Amino acid sequence: GCLQAAGRRTVLAVLLAAVSPSVVAWPAAALDPAAAAAVPAPADASFNNAFLAGRAKGLDLGRYAHGNPVDPGSYSVDIYVNGDWIGRRSIRFVAVPASMTAWPCFTSGQLDELGIKPAAVASMKASVDTRCRLLPEWIDQANARYDGSEMRLDLSVPQVAMQRQARGYVEPQYWSHGVTAGFLNYSVNVYQYRMEGRSMDFHPDPQEPPGALDPLTGRPLEGGRRYRRPTGIEQTSAYAGLDGGFNLGAWQFRHTSAFNWQSGVGGRWQNIASYAQYYWPSARTQLLLGDAYTNGELFDSIAYRGVQARTDDRMFPDSLRGYAPIVRGVATSNARVEVRQNGYVIYQITVAPGPFEIRDLYPTGYGGDLQVRITEADGAQRQFSVPYASVAQSLRPGISRYSAMMGKVREQSLHFRPMMMQGTFQRGISNSLTGYAGALASSGYVSALAGAAVMTRAGAFSLDVTGASLRLPGYGSRNGQSFKFGFSKFVQPTGTQFALAAYRYSTSGFMGLRDYLYARDQIAADPVGRYAIQRQRSRFELTLNQSLGSGGGSIYATGSTLDYWGDGHRASQYQLGYNNVWRRLRLNYNLSASRLRDLAGRSETQYFLTLSLPLGYGSHAPQLNSAITHSDRGHTQEQLGVTGSLGIDNNLNYGVAMQHDSRDGGGTEGSANVQYRSPYSQLSGSYGQGGSYRQASLGAAGSVVVHGGGL
Repeated sequence: GCLQAAGRRTVLAVLLAAVSPSVVAWPAAALDPAAAAAVPAPADASFNNAFLAGRAKGLDLGRYAHGNPVDPGSYSVDIYVNGDWIGRRSIRFVAVPASMTAWPCFTSGQLDELGIKPAAVASMKASVDTRCRLLPEWIDQANARYDGSEMRLDLSVPQVAMQRQARGYVEPQYWSHGVTAGFLNYSVNVYQYRMEGRSMDFHPDPQEPPGALDPLTGRPLEGGRRYRRPTGIEQTSAYAGLDGGFNLGAWQFRHTSAFNWQSGVGGRWQNIASYAQYYWPSARTQLLLGDAYTNGELFDSIAYRGVQARTDDRMFPDSLRGYAPIVRGVATSNARVEVRQNGYVIYQITVAPGPFEIRDLYPTGYGGDLQVRITEADGAQRQFSVPYASVAQSLRPGISRYSAMMGKVREQSLHFRPMMMQGTFQRGISNSLTGYAGALASSGYVSALAGAAVMTRAGAFSLDVTGASLRLPGYGSRNGQSFKFGFSKFVQPTGTQFALAAYRYSTSGFMGLRDYLYARDQIAADPVGRYAIQRQRSRFELTLNQSLGSGGGSIYATGSTLDYWGDGHRASQYQLGYNNVWRRLRLNYNLSASRLRDLAGRSETQYFLTLSLPLGYGSHAPQLNSAITHSDRGHTQEQLGVTGSLGIDNNLNYGVAMQHDSRDGGGTEGSANVQYRSPYSQLSGSYGQGGSYRQASLGAAGSVVVHGGGL
């Protein structure tokens, strides 16, 4: 009898499965009756017991009225999360009060295995909670759907609750230190200059200050008068730059040096940097030991000999380097999210119903608000914008950068080289705020900095203040502050890139570390004199780029001005230009004007016109280049040249040019240069000749790598 009853139930289950839905859905709001009413339920079905025979007539068929129920127990099912197959797992289904079917339940460990962030679950103790709980109890707006005929369990989880790795991310345990190898990059150049053995007329600049000397002869410059400058000067110089290293496991050894030689003077080697570095991938930290430079992000860059630990941005994937805001939103279905900037789609993703976050936008560098479009499964669309403007100090939310060093100053031009310590820290706090701070200490000198970068719809701003306290031998103590303000904004409707790169103002008592060290050197050399270090008072920089639309070209403007305490003079530089291309002739042209004024009060305005025209359509078609420069001091310079390349891989580049200058009697000059990339080295040479000089140079550059496979 028991066997027959079991058989009847089996046949019954098969029959009911054929006429009733085989899919059971558990809505996210099932535990909330008010919300559950808004979720479509499976179609109702009713069955007549009269069609059953024997004892089967007494079976309760009500449990099949809302779908094919699942009995409590453990089932081996294929799990899909937001449509992606995760694998086959054994999932426990538990009975739920007031429900005719069992529900799947999960532990926090299972959620983590399925790629769901434990921090996103409703329980704050999820990481230590071992109970098997229903999915809606763990995560808001999550739901499950089980297909018994396919043994398939689909989970819909809001994207914000998923463990998404940034694009390009690779787990640190899979990183490779690389093979054991040594390398050497080299660059060698020999330059010879000769002035012909005759005299030439020279017109000194009438704006030279009284008492100025000619740099070649040492004779006083007499404004407006002509005199004969002796020539016949020949000079040869040579340069060799070396950049080498050796990799051994997690250690990397690096050396950079240069050799300079000049006829009549001699030569000397200069050690630029020599250090060993070690990497901790899990901490994204680089440890550096030896002769190197501080990074110069917040304080002056100083050469030192010592130890430094710092964040290495190369350990972040490309999609997390630089600044880009986090885009947040909510989807009501399986929706497509598009992110546009300046009319271009820069990101697209499909998200599950619920909140979502996009953290791995590649930095675009030029700014422009982000336009976000959410397209739901039924075609409905919503749009909103996210401000995007950044300054150099901006970091992504949650990203930190630090550095800490201790060592001895190693500046070649200084005699006073004390010990120093420096630490900096930067942290992206939110889309709109980045904070940063730093401290620096040396013998007789202490400095501290604090600042913030703020991103708004009006643009990105940065403001920081640096305070310094120092003691100069014989001059006592002094204190001062330096304030720096930055601004950047891309105006999308007009295509205007506006950047107030920096405005810095320093009080009279402020000194940077380098200024302080030079002052100590001067005092040591002349204790009874007066140190004469030029201390910058203020500096202002402005950059503006304006696109004029398709075919209209672009306008750019740059300007900078600075002054120093004590002399009352101001140096400035301004430039205004226009770029465009005449498409019919493929002619690129640029018009610009610049105004220069130095600290001595001398000024000059120059006007420029440059043209570039391809002479043909082939891959090796040469290019004709022309330039005209005119100065308000009365001289004009014209230049005409041709550049091009030869070879299958364009490994031979050449250029020839003629130049005429109205100064010095209006002489004509010619020059030629060539570069050849051979399989072993890159070779270069140049020759130039004018009415009073000849010039020639030879150079070579390349790399050598020694590894286990050879040279």
